Amino acid sequence: MRLGEILVAAGVITEQAKEEVLAEQKKTPKRFGRLLVEKGLATENDIAHALSKQLGVPRVQPRDFPVDSEAIALVPYSYALERAVLPLRKREGTLTLAMYDPSDIATSDYIAATTGLRIETVVATETEIMDAIRHFYTMYGMGADTGAEVREEGIEFAGTEPEVAADVDLLRDMGEQPPVVRLINSLISTAVERRATDIHIEPGRHEVNVRMRVDGLLQHVMSIHKGMQLPVAARIKIMADLDIAERRRSQDGRMFVSVAGRDFDIRVSIMGSQHGESIVLRLLEKAPALADVSQLGFHPDDIALFTTLAARPQGMLLITGPTGSGKTTTLYSLLNLLKDETRCVLTVEEPIEYEIPGVIQTQVHPRIGVTFASQLRTMLRQDPDVILVGEIRDLETADTAMHAALTGHVVLSTLHTNDAPSSIVRLVDMGVQPYLIPSCLTGAVAQRLVRRICPACKEAYEPSPALRRELTAFWGEEIEGITFYRGAGCKECNGSGYLGREAIGEFMRMTAQLGEATMQGASAAELKAIAISQGMVTLQRRGLEKVKAGITTPEEVLRVAHF
Repeated sequence: MRLGEILVAAGVITEQAKEEVLAEQKKTPKRFGRLLVEKGLATENDIAHALSKQLGVPRVQPRDFPVDSEAIALVPYSYALERAVLPLRKREGTLTLAMYDPSDIATSDYIAATTGLRIETVVATETEIMDAIRHFYTMYGMGADTGAEVREEGIEFAGTEPEVAADVDLLRDMGEQPPVVRLINSLISTAVERRATDIHIEPGRHEVNVRMRVDGLLQHVMSIHKGMQLPVAARIKIMADLDIAERRRSQDGRMFVSVAGRDFDIRVSIMGSQHGESIVLRLLEKAPALADVSQLGFHPDDIALFTTLAARPQGMLLITGPTGSGKTTTLYSLLNLLKDETRCVLTVEEPIEYEIPGVIQTQVHPRIGVTFASQLRTMLRQDPDVILVGEIRDLETADTAMHAALTGHVVLSTLHTNDAPSSIVRLVDMGVQPYLIPSCLTGAVAQRLVRRICPACKEAYEPSPALRRELTAFWGEEIEGITFYRGAGCKECNGSGYLGREAIGEFMRMTAQLGEATMQGASAAELKAIAISQGMVTLQRRGLEKVKAGITTPEEVLRVAHF
């Protein structure tokens, strides 16, 4: 039986009250039992007894339990307070935990991983647990304000951190312990569930923080006990086939995992830091559903121009923007549009992020002399129709790409510039002759990704006076009369107010007037003015359209397009 049904059967709440609270629970991340207590419909004791019956775990009074110091020492005081969990006793490889919600598997799994013990849960009320935590941790000298300090002339001595011997067999054994394996598997599964692109495992002085990048921004997920730092690093190195004993030099590797039937290529980057190894895992799905260009979020007028430019028999089309602005996704969508039985499509990338059926993909290896420029020269002898160059970084690559565009190939590539007209100036700064650019470049697209407002908690709001002033300076009087929306934060979006992202773009088509200005050495500002006069709509204007449509917030557009 569900918790609500048990409480109804026990006469604690009515069926109507249950349904009303369940409806409210859909709008908030709070648990059903907590909502009942907050509304005065049930007591903590009622909830504890119902959970005991539902989950089949004993109901205990923690202050009356024979709590031992060995158990208390296994869970840090700060974590016990944060999660309202109390270790009661350790017996024969099993740790008994008092929890107000024994169904909180994440907490019990974390403690199992950090202690290496099996977990047996019992239920108590949150008030009882918090009271017992303060009582027992203080009694055994493990509370927040206990612990010896040695001070001499204002200098606090915190002890030393001896270097752990690089015993490969010991490290390998640590990395293969079941709790460590479960912890890493849980992190990867959680990242996939939250749509995260990266997992950051960051060592601190007293703990290891885990953050995940969701919709372009990092979110704190959990803190791992400092004692798990070496085993976690060892486990990841085993999975990525890296040197387990090496902890000072940076290492890069990759691993392949399957989560719920989806295959992922995970790139691993490990770098030494002050408090240990900082680890970043980048998740790349091996066979993602490539988005159609029309699904990326661009304005319909821009999509029509985009497909027209890409469909030309020759010429270069550039996608510009900072790291993480979705350039690769846009390029892959274009490739998916262009590839067919009549075309030979080749790519040179660093790294190959997604496999595209029907496309021959290659990767650069600078250490053995396989660079963008050298691989591009080789590709020109492979009779290609369409060439994708992951990034134009230097004059050699730019010149080779220009030559390819001039000799009957479609070339797609990326640059790091703020807006579309600046791509012309960037090529000139690299050393490309200005007279070549109008003949080769068909157009440039500057893009950003804005987070979408979560539809489950979307609400209208009135910006603060300070924000209104900033918006007026950014967009002028056009903001008058707009109804602004934001996400209040809910379970669906993990409290962020945003769910998913889409693109805004600035599409510049190379014209005769732009070509003439390029050959005369016009500045980026002058080129931008000409492009706007000939129909280019700026990123800022496209962002305003998203705000007017209630797709994103004005703060989000300011964040990505205020330059």
